[in-house]
Amino acid sequence: MNPNRLISITAFLVTAGGVAWLAKLAVIAGTDGRVTDTGAAAAFFVLGAILLAAGGGCVALRLLRPRRRLAAGVALALGPVLFFVSFTLLDGLAQAVVGSAGPAWLEDEVGILATGAVWLAIGLVLLRAMPDGARAPRARVETTPG
Repeated sequence: MNPNRLISITAFLVTAGGVAWLAKLAVIAGTDGRVTDTGAAAAFFVLGAILLAAGGGCVALRLLRPRRRLAAGVALALGPVLFFVSFTLLDGLAQAVVGSAGPAWLEDEVGILATGAVWLAIGLVLLRAMPDGARAPRARVETTPG
């Protein structure tokens, strides 16, 4: 796979996943904690988890740059583990920092906030690292003779 294509896929996945998790927090904050695990909050959580786990696979593939197909398959398989480990670490760290400050629902959701923000930042860094020509598809103009 073309490295620029892999970067763009990875950047899309982790950016969209981070945005989905931040949208979950916006739903919770907008309902003052009444909606935390149903409706839109649940949909944004599941969507974000899927996108971030898939993006984690692409990040692992990008970091390892394996030369063989088996190694690439292992990197893709371990990528979601990378995401879930990062979520666990960020959740514990964020809960220790925030503690019981803020609204009652924040203590349970601060890990999602931290993880969404970190993976969103990773996606934005990946987008910025892309060559200018790789960021958007080029327009193709064809002319017909005559």
